[in-house]
This record gives sequence, structure tokens and C-alpha cells, in this order.
Amino acid sequence: MPPITSKSHEDEFIRTERFQISCGRMIRVVSVFPKQGTETPADKLKALAELEFQQGKMCA
Repeated sequence: MPPITSKSHEDEFIRTERFQISCGRMIRVVSVFPKQGTETPADKLKALAELEFQQGKMCA
């Protein structure tokens, strides 16, 4: 099955596709990410952990 593509936003997003087997069935997984991302998921998790740590210090 050929991938479905849209040329209208091609320059704004990164699109990846992969196939995997889940519960005995082949499924296609499509991920779309903005090219102009400001933070990585790891950066966001670090910021959240720091915020929770700081809030914990205030409550203790």
C-alpha cells in the first residue's frame, strides 16, 4: 500500500511511517512532527520534573 501524502504542508512537518505487527495483525503507524519544534520531548519532561521538584520544595 503506497503512503498517503499531502503536498500542501510538506515543508512544515516531518512524516515517518512504519509497519508493525500487533495482536497478529499488520498495522501502519504514521507519525507527524513539526519541523519547527521548540523543544524535544526530553526537554519538556526535564522541565516538568524540575517544576514538580520546585513545587515539592515549596510544600514541604
